[in-house]
Amino acid sequence: MKNTIMRLVLCLMLSPAVLADAATWSGYVKLEDADNLHGGRRIGNVINAAAKIAGTSHVIGSEYVPDGIYKFGLLGATHTRSQNLYTGAIQNTSQLDAQREIRISNLSYESNLAPYITGRVGIMDLESYYDITEAATHLLNTAFVNAMALDENTQLASFPYPGVGAMLEARNNQDYALLGLYQGNPQELHTFLYHGYMLIGEAGTKVSHFAVKAGAWIYQAGGTPDYNNARGAYFIGQQDWRTDSNRDMVAFMQFAFSDEKPKYIPYSLTLGVRSNNIFLDNNNDWLSAGIGKVWLYNLPSEVVYELSYAIRFYDYWYLKPDIQYLVKPSGIYSNATVFLLRLEYWF
Repeated sequence: MKNTIMRLVLCLMLSPAVLADAATWSGYVKLEDADNLHGGRRIGNVINAAAKIAGTSHVIGSEYVPDGIYKFGLLGATHTRSQNLYTGAIQNTSQLDAQREIRISNLSYESNLAPYITGRVGIMDLESYYDITEAATHLLNTAFVNAMALDENTQLASFPYPGVGAMLEARNNQDYALLGLYQGNPQELHTFLYHGYMLIGEAGTKVSHFAVKAGAWIYQAGGTPDYNNARGAYFIGQQDWRTDSNRDMVAFMQFAFSDEKPKYIPYSLTLGVRSNNIFLDNNNDWLSAGIGKVWLYNLPSEVVYELSYAIRFYDYWYLKPDIQYLVKPSGIYSNATVFLLRLEYWF
């Protein structure tokens, strides 16, 4: 057992070299301007940028290398200033808003442990597997990624701070279950043996055009600055259908609650809808609308209304104009209007 663990650690350390020989590469470059037009804390704009490159290699085992899937990724992100300094919102208007970072986004090993069961270990982005609302892909506010009651009450091992973790996945056709253990302070990778932990599980199924997911978590801060112990659960429902005008529609709902003490965000809710082929055919443009709400302890709730249009104008180039209206940012600031324009390239 000890030798197996040592071999695995060695392979993870060498995975970039392993991937260089035979790997599938992907990634993105994103550049965005976000303008707070009025309200919030003050008027002004910020520039956000992020880039990622990731490789995946299927390796046939040998004496020194366990067979399985090896993944390696690097992530870079920067901004001129935090958007929160302008809007004051908890539901951040941009998912790209991050301090200057260059770090490993993935350094993991994946293997089939038994029929229908997969194991993963290493540095991973929790967002790649848990609490995903696929229909909200083109919405830019952080409310439409991970549930805010989870995202704000814990330090998630997710952008821009993927962390060390291990997880099991059981999947059979449209039914699946996930169980994972992640470090509690992913901003500091070297603290994965202390400073708390995140235990999270999720299960879901899809029947015809309706998909449902439910998950729960326990978070032990373990001295992580600015965080308290928390636990909670979330629920996601998605319904897709095709209209007579040949448009693919998807509607979604995401609800979460947390019993963190002192309570920060006890409840969060998002609702939204997405349609393709608005002005173009062949799935080359999308229109998305969403509403996000967070309940705050002893303060008025914060609500965001978002309307986003995305167009693929050349190969893998995307342009996304987006407007958001924020009601009572952080429960204390005046209503704000934010316009964003994002350029993306995927490869």
